[in-house]
Amino acid sequence: RSPDPALRQSVFSALCAWARPGVLRLSVRPGRKLTGVFTGPALGPVRDWTQTLELNFVASEFPYWQEDSPEERTAQGQTADLAFVPAGSTEYSFLEAEIFSPADAVLTSVILETWVAGSRLSRVYFPGLSLTGGEAFSMTYTDSLSLLLRAGSRDAAPFRTRASSDDLILIPARTNTVLLVLDQPCVIRLRARGIYSQ
Repeated sequence: RSPDPALRQSVFSALCAWARPGVLRLSVRPGRKLTGVFTGPALGPVRDWTQTLELNFVASEFPYWQEDSPEERTAQGQTADLAFVPAGSTEYSFLEAEIFSPADAVLTSVILETWVAGSRLSRVYFPGLSLTGGEAFSMTYTDSLSLLLRAGSRDAAPFRTRASSDDLILIPARTNTVLLVLDQPCVIRLRARGIYSQ
């Protein structure tokens, strides 16, 4: 405990900043991390040095273990047909993508599909992107599994068609096929992390 309010506020702010990504290692499982959601007290009480500061990490809404290191595939060209066999014990996991536009042409269209045993699981289509000079189109997830869509420095969500799936999903422990069609040859990077329910 410290009687200095400024010091207590500084420590509290540092703890909140550290917790903001939402990831806390709660036990030792090599190669995995447990995601929780940080909740903190109101700022007022922590200015009183006689009170105990309590920080809570809650993992009840979406508790899951996730692999630290993703399974990755890279390709170069206008089309790709890549296989993934993601680890995990949940019903499905998510595919992330980064596609880098060519230096001398404009990438305007991205189509990504995931398949298992001849059945399509998910499909996304982004027309009208207008990316060039190495700008990247990306579909990535935060540690709390919120989807981020980027087209260079812009939000790519407005480009996604209404018929597109919410996410690109993969089924763990099965051979998943990822099909990709672009209107320009690009550098392609795909990845998936195993998700475990316990």
